[in-house]
Amino acid sequence: MRSQLERLAEPVKSKYVSQVTAGGGREADYVAHSVITELLLYVCGPFDYEITQTIRNGDIIEGCLARLTVDVDGRRTSITEAGDITGQEKNNGERMKNASSDALKRCAMRLGLGLHLWAQSSYFLDDALAARRERMAGDGSCVECGRADDDHAPICSRRPM
Repeated sequence: MRSQLERLAEPVKSKYVSQVTAGGGREADYVAHSVITELLLYVCGPFDYEITQTIRNGDIIEGCLARLTVDVDGRRTSITEAGDITGQEKNNGERMKNASSDALKRCAMRLGLGLHLWAQSSYFLDDALAARRERMAGDGSCVECGRADDDHAPICSRRPM
């Protein structure tokens, strides 16, 4: 059975990935806030999310810090990330909404969700986690060498890479 971490690390289906024009006029992959939220809820269940700091330049909101707290494979994890604005917003409400959305996506990325969008062709986490699961015997030991600690299996010197 796949772990929650494996499911979070699975690349988002291409039908949910679109292209947007990013800084410098380059095209970038984009997944909507709603899709990230749905995937978090689907894989992890309810989670806590809070804006911990508003970043301002005078009266203008330029970003925020936000914290996502979620249980992944039985471990309570809190991640704080920064969220930015696009610069196209018309008011502080829109700026805060966009900064919060960006921060949530960045928090989710730290759990592996959407990480492939940042890593692009160098992405390997999903394959590495699947290989680790396949190398673990029913008793939790590495099938390559027999060691039983969780941190060992991904780096076993006897495993083929």
